[in-house]
Amino acid sequence: MIDAARPKVSISYSYKGVSSGFSRNFTSPGGYQLFTLNASAYAQNSGGAFLVICVVLDGNVTNACAQIAVNEGLSHKALIPQPALISVPLGFHTVTLTTGTTTLTNTDDYYSLTIIGVNPN
Repeated sequence: MIDAARPKVSISYSYKGVSSGFSRNFTSPGGYQLFTLNASAYAQNSGGAFLVICVVLDGNVTNACAQIAVNEGLSHKALIPQPALISVPLGFHTVTLTTGTTTLTNTDDYYSLTIIGVNPN
């Protein structure tokens, strides 16, 4: 009974580089999964921008994102994770990343995605 209540890590993956190069496959046991993304990025211009990177699950953008508002351009920033509880069907899945329109990444950026199976009851 206790073992069934323990969270189970479905994926823990770190990556350095352009966000479009981030791709990972994992097998879900089914049920709710807690997605947490940590990331860095930058904006081209100063004067205010909203940086956001979100997890894409099997081609669908999720609400598991990392984001921050910035005032300066050309300066890499750590984005604040916005964890999301997502129902993921049993089976094989692929996660990638997508960026907002003012969000830029390059080989100086880092990403870390953790997906944990949880029991919401």
